Amino acid sequence: MINLSSSVKEKIVNNHVENILTLQLIDVVNGTETVVDTITEENIVSESMTLKQSICDGDAFKYGGCIASEFDIQLLNTESKQFEQGSLTGKYLRAVLTQTYSNGWLYPSQSLYPSPNLYPGEQLDSVSIVLFFGKIDSAKRSESDKNIREITAYDPISFLFKKNIAEVVKDYLRANQPIIQLLVPPITHFTERITDVVTSDWSLCHLYGAALHNYEWMKSGGQINAGGFLRNCCELCCGFGYYRPSEDKIRLIHYNSGFLGEETYEKYESLFVEESKLKPFVGVLFPYGGKKISNQTVIETNKESKNAYYDCANNQVFELKTDTAAHSELTQAILKFHYYDLTDNFLAWDYSADSQADNFKIIESFATDFDDSDEHRIAHDTDFTPCRLTVEGRPWVEPGDTIKVKIPKTNIYGNYLDSNGNVVETYAEAQKEIFKTRVFNRTLTGIKALTDNIELKGEI
Repeated sequence: MINLSSSVKEKIVNNHVENILTLQLIDVVNGTETVVDTITEENIVSESMTLKQSICDGDAFKYGGCIASEFDIQLLNTESKQFEQGSLTGKYLRAVLTQTYSNGWLYPSQSLYPSPNLYPGEQLDSVSIVLFFGKIDSAKRSESDKNIREITAYDPISFLFKKNIAEVVKDYLRANQPIIQLLVPPITHFTERITDVVTSDWSLCHLYGAALHNYEWMKSGGQINAGGFLRNCCELCCGFGYYRPSEDKIRLIHYNSGFLGEETYEKYESLFVEESKLKPFVGVLFPYGGKKISNQTVIETNKESKNAYYDCANNQVFELKTDTAAHSELTQAILKFHYYDLTDNFLAWDYSADSQADNFKIIESFATDFDDSDEHRIAHDTDFTPCRLTVEGRPWVEPGDTIKVKIPKTNIYGNYLDSNGNVVETYAEAQKEIFKTRVFNRTLTGIKALTDNIELKGEI
């Protein structure tokens, strides 16, 4: 959650006056930013902004994140300013929203003079929030109005998926460097604009300090992009990679993340809640087989990739075999458990299913971070309730935050009820139930009037 004091947030919610959106077009040369144009409301189509942010957008729950945010806006040509596709595409874009709110009533004073900060009977204050920073991907002319340009931009996470960092990672793997050491050089070395990776976020995880010993992923020709590598690291830490435009940093959203917050909504426009909740995982499915790294030498151990199952509660490993009837029956039973699937994460590959193998500490560390018996578990059933929610837009809310919605108790006719089941006249008198969930996907729309569509999917 973007850092604003509770008193400021309360004033914006209860005494909001106006929103003003400003866009900056930026050139970046050798890491240095230069603002080449500032676009104000005169050239922004009313209520045309859409900001999509996500850390888990699939139907099934999956750690990792690293999903680029998308920003859409419509720009209007005027006599004083014309927009061409060539002058927009490839430029960096920063969107800043300034929210003005009442900061109290005005009283007679000898030092009171006319000011832009005065509102009839009230004194105004404001706060500015960086909603988005990224690169413009397209600037198409609107089909319905030739004077409008439809802009789409993506944040710096998108850059990482275009960079092959195989050679950089290979050098670190051969040296048995901890995974945490692999995060920064590959990402910053191959991006045209350096984005800070806050490695201290990862240092709080059980995985911190673990090294890789399996070289199997190199058999595919060593094609691994920086975005995929970062996502795999985030997944093994039971967290989600996320670019925070307010800080211009890549952060790990994790149960220990100090920047996560909680927001309460008194009212909502619409709410659909699934009856099911996320069940705690009881095991981990992980791949093994391949090439072991020993003393910087690659040793062939098993050419065929296989899967094994780690039982969190009993600290046991079972190879998934079908060579005998007994093995096949055990494998089928295991696959019915509620396990977390790590088989597509190359960093989790072990060269054997032996619990004494070098890489196995990664599987143990991963399981420790989400195991139901761990006091810091992130897979807490009440935090992950699949839902679709529409509420007023609060730009300081971010993916990963916890939100609470107060739902008034009503009868079949829609009348408010108090705690004794009696009909009452007002919302304030009604008994409230608290619905709690996490923000996994959010779409913020509008400018003057902001609306948040929040969704947590779940085939769980």
